[in-house]
Formats: sequence, structure tokens, C-alpha cells
Amino acid sequence: MPGASTRRDGRLKLLLVLEMFFAGFYLPMTAGIFVVYLSWLGYGVESLSTVFLASSLLPALMGYLFLKRPSLVSRRVRAKLLVAHAGERLSWLLVPLVKDPGLIAAIYMAKSVCSVVIGVMLNLVIYASFDEEGVRDVTAKRSSVGAATSIVGHALATLLLAVLPPGYKYLLTFYLGAGIGLVSTAVMAIPDLSHLEGIEVPGEVRGVEEVYSTSLFQLLLTTAMSLLGIAWTPYLINVLGYPDYLATLMSLVGTATSIFASLFWRSRSYGAYRYSLAMQATVPVLILALASPEAQLALAAYNAFTGTGAGFLGSFLFAEYTMRVGAVRTSAILVTLSNLGLVLASIVGMSLGGDYVLALAAVSVASLGALAVAYLTIPQVALVPESAARSYALVLYRTSLTGYRLSVEYSRETVVTTLRLLALTASLMTLYVIYRTLAILIGM
Repeated sequence: MPGASTRRDGRLKLLLVLEMFFAGFYLPMTAGIFVVYLSWLGYGVESLSTVFLASSLLPALMGYLFLKRPSLVSRRVRAKLLVAHAGERLSWLLVPLVKDPGLIAAIYMAKSVCSVVIGVMLNLVIYASFDEEGVRDVTAKRSSVGAATSIVGHALATLLLAVLPPGYKYLLTFYLGAGIGLVSTAVMAIPDLSHLEGIEVPGEVRGVEEVYSTSLFQLLLTTAMSLLGIAWTPYLINVLGYPDYLATLMSLVGTATSIFASLFWRSRSYGAYRYSLAMQATVPVLILALASPEAQLALAAYNAFTGTGAGFLGSFLFAEYTMRVGAVRTSAILVTLSNLGLVLASIVGMSLGGDYVLALAAVSVASLGALAVAYLTIPQVALVPESAARSYALVLYRTSLTGYRLSVEYSRETVVTTLRLLALTASLMTLYVIYRTLAILIGM
């Protein structure tokens, strides 16, 4: 019945927004201060990258596994979502109790595993339950509501870090945040998600080159934003000497800006997102050029505004592709790209040896790469004619596919050749041992 379906969709939208309402309090007081906490412990961009790399490899592989085996996503959706949802919240209770980098990386990896399951399942709920307009609506509302409640969360985290004794401030902040986060878990226990069980996955994907171009764009953008998140806070604390609570204040400013930004970008045409991408690419240069606290606060707002628009572009494009790709694949692709972007950002951060200027330069390179892919190969936002963009996308896809096949073939040949050499070496060694043994026996 259409009326019952409409009521179900409306109730599900309300619960998804309510989940983000409480998550908005939870995130700034846990994930939002995690980098600040590690920076306070003395971690720089290299050690931070090590933690994030160690904790993002398994989630990236899980996302790929979900992509290759959609049945892992489409079975027992509600149970998987709730277990992961609660597990992520509970993992934060352990973070302020340890100082060892290895233990912190292990705990954060457990949290990240839960996060990838949450991301896949929530994306599935959204993309499989609503049409493209519904996805835009619920995404923008969740973003706005989450940003609004995050203001309170950031303000509370800033206050606690500023006034509490050093030995207790992070412990109490993490614990309070995790407690609020479990309320959002309780909210997700309410909706009936039975309509997602065994959801079908389309066999052949039409327009795969467009999906590929958008995926590459999303990967480059995620890598840029992840590396910016890794480098910016320790740069402020360890190089410019900012106090840790000022870094959380910047997060507060950025979150407040996101409320307006979500409403602003929600109904814009695809062409408008060109400007958000171009503006986002200038952030790393401005960070280095404008070092005063007031300027950094302004940049936090600027980054939030442009980043919201850039992030919406990828989400809305995949909403458009859902009918071709399937909600399960869409969910898995987005989560895989998110974690793979963090892996790449972590590798870059580790390889730069703590050089913040080079790290921010790498952010610029990734941002400009995303810009180039969007402007040349994604028809909805391309600066070139639509027919040219589709042609460029096809060339990019075929070139990448050919390169992948060649690399796999070369890798296979290398492995086979290596095995043959090892077998030959083993045979010669065996013959030598037999020869020596016979010589010894004859000489006796």
C-alpha cells in the first residue's frame, strides 16, 4: 500500500535523523578529540599516520570483501548494525586508559572495523529505502542535525579539556561521549529493517566508466580530506604551539558552519559543486599562509563549507547510480573508498617523515587530482561537453583496466618465474647433496 510505504519511509527518516542527533553529541567527544588526544601525547604526523594506517587496512579489505560478496551485507542487517553500533561506542572506553602506540592502534582498529560495518549498513538503509530525492533529503537533514548537536558536543569537549585536570580530562570526555553514543544505538534498535533482508544485487552494471570516474574522484577527495585531518591538528599544536582546546574550538566553528553548508548545498545543481571543489583545493595553501589563531578559525569555517559541498557531490552521484549498481554495492563502494582513502593518506603521512609543509602539499595534489577527474570525466560537473566527458571517462576506465590487467599479468609471471627458479635451485641443491653423499660413501 502506498500510504503504508510512505508512513514507513517517514518514520525511518525520522529515526535516522534522530540517530544522528545523538551521534552529533557523541562524535565530537570521541572521534573528534582523538587526534587532539594523540597530539597532546606528543604524536606527530608520522606517528599519527602509523596509527591510522594500522587501523584502516583491515576495514579497507572488509569493504572490498563486502563489495565482492554482497550477501554478507544483505543478511541479518539489523543484528549486524546494532552489534557494530554498540561495539564502536564501547571501544572508546579503552582509548584513554592506554598510552602505548601499539595498543592504541589495536583499539582504534577494532573501532574502525565496527565503523566500516556501521557505514555499510547505514548506507544500505538509506540507499535501499529511498529514491534519489529521498537520499538527498535524509542525507542533508542528517548532516544539518548532526552538525547542530555537534556544536554542543564540541563546546562541551572544549570546556572539559580547558578546565579539567590533565590526568582526567580525556578520560571523562571519552566516557561521557561514549555514553551518549549508546543512546543513538538504542534509537537504531527501533526501526524494522526486514525490507532489506536478501535485497537483490543487479548483475551487469551499466555505465561502469561513469561509476569508475566517480569512484576515483571520491577516492582522491577522501585521501585529501583524511591527510588534511591527520596533518592539520598536530601542525597547530606541535609547530604553531596552539593549546589543545583551541583545536577543538576550530572543530566547533567548522561544525557550526556545516549546519548552514548542508542546507545550502542540499538543493544545488550539480554545476554548483564545481565551485566547492575549486575552493576546497585552496585550503592547504591558506593554512600555511595564514598562521594566526583568528585566521585558522576562519579557515575551519571555510573548510567545512567547501568540504560539505564536495562531500555531497560524491554521495548524490552514487544516489543517482544506485539503480544501476544496486544499494548493496553502493554502500560497499562508499565505505571501501573511505577506508582506502585513509590508507593512502596514512602511507603518504608516514613517508614524509613529519614534514608538515610536504604533507599539506600532498593534500593539494590529491585535491587537484579530484578536481581534474571531476572537471574532465564526470558529465554532471564537467567543464567539457557531456559527450567529451563520457569519452574521457571511458578512456580513463579502459586505460586503468588495461594497466591493472598488465600489472596482474606481470605479477603472475614474476611469481611463476620466481617459483621456477626456486624449484631449479632446489633441484641443483638436491643433486649436489646426493653427489656429496655418494662421494663420502665411496671414500669410506
